[in-house]
Amino acid sequence: MGLLQDSLAGGTWIAYGPAALVWVLGHSYVFWGSVRADVRPNGRQLGFAGSEAEIRWIGVRGMLWGGVMREVHRFVRLDRPPDVLVLHAGGNDLGARPFRELIRDVKYDLLRLWALFPGLLTVWSDIVPRKFWRGARSVEAINKARVKVNRAVGRFMAKNGGIAVRHEELGKGVGGFWRADGVHLNAVGIDLWSLGIQGGIETALRMWRAAQA
Repeated sequence: MGLLQDSLAGGTWIAYGPAALVWVLGHSYVFWGSVRADVRPNGRQLGFAGSEAEIRWIGVRGMLWGGVMREVHRFVRLDRPPDVLVLHAGGNDLGARPFRELIRDVKYDLLRLWALFPGLLTVWSDIVPRKFWRGARSVEAINKARVKVNRAVGRFMAKNGGIAVRHEELGKGVGGFWRADGVHLNAVGIDLWSLGIQGGIETALRMWRAAQA
């Protein structure tokens, strides 16, 4: 059992149950986010107490959206389904196939996840801009497609009890947040990205605790 301070009870401490299992799953941003987290004081827990949440990073470099369900099934067999699933994937699909097809597949797989794991809280982490998109003829066109994907999936999440993380500072597409390759985030960019992920997890944990009450 963990402890949570209840402000309505005059600052006393009450039991709230076992820690939530949180997965952060996605492509290289998740991989580099976990590496960057290792050098920070709060580490991969992103500041969350172990009694509150157990954060697990599953970063697969180069992963396309089609790998999401495969990785979920693989890690469920190794442990158990997460209580909160943070997804940062789909960016590598842009430029490789039509964005409407990506939106369709994301929605379909989210429905599959919710059917397989009732009660799962899902966090969609917006695809952020890039200075370079592999396979793309026009960076501007792909960034416009990115906005459409984020908008469509964000609305779908809101209608189905999910959460969307906007990464507003990175979403502007300006600033020195990218590496020289124009694809990956540098240390400052990853820190900003991780703050967004942390905020999404905080919201999800509040919802998860409310559901446990």
